[in-house]
Amino acid sequence: MNVILRAAALVLCLGPVACTAGCSAADAGSPAPEKLPAAADFRPGLCRSGAEPILELARIAARNDGARTVSAKDRTALGDRQRELLALGADPASADAALRAPLTDLTTAIGFVRIRLDGKTYEPMLLRDMDAARRALQSRCLL
Repeated sequence: MNVILRAAALVLCLGPVACTAGCSAADAGSPAPEKLPAAADFRPGLCRSGAEPILELARIAARNDGARTVSAKDRTALGDRQRELLALGADPASADAALRAPLTDLTTAIGFVRIRLDGKTYEPMLLRDMDAARRALQSRCLL
């Protein structure tokens, strides 16, 4: 009887730990870790001007991947980076027709994340979608 009680106690103690480890490892929606380029690796013009906001969005996505919410600091940063990118896209001097669609996709995805965070209907997949849009823009911007 003692053996059964010990086994049951062990399962009760270690069960949540094993489930937590297994469940987080099984999250196939997470992108592979990414080595971020330097801002100097971005093409001149809109890309170079947008390098820091783009790279900051990558760091925000990595910090919050899979989380059920986003910190207040990162929420503020999302709004700031969205405004910076919108301003770059609106500037005729830095406008590049080939970048207009991926830039619009990224700023729209940021907007969805922010709206759903404010409405308390946020899902981690929204941040992953934002990061996919960020990766698409970044890949067009690298030298």
